[in-house]
Amino acid sequence: IAKVAFGERSDGIVAIVESPAITLEELTPPDDALIVVVEGVEKPGNLGAVLRTADAVGVHAVIAADPRTDPFNPNAIRASIGTRSPRSNLLVGGHLDS
Repeated sequence: IAKVAFGERSDGIVAIVESPAITLEELTPPDDALIVVVEGVEKPGNLGAVLRTADAVGVHAVIAADPRTDPFNPNAIRASIGTRSPRSNLLVGGHLDS
């Protein structure tokens, strides 16, 4: 566990999972949906905080356009702790076309 755990603290659990993928075409928000779009977020902790806050206020989806950090980075996950489903409506992609 020490070799694959992040940092010096470990809860004794390690998992290998496939990252979920969703495209803009697959996103079907309701007419009154609140959607957050962030662009060029570089720090994983900042992205995690956006996800946590978005969940707290009932955002339907967070779109990370031109991402510069991995939303599954341990720091992003740690910063998003407390969300009900931190990755269910996260779209990550390149530049969004209008």
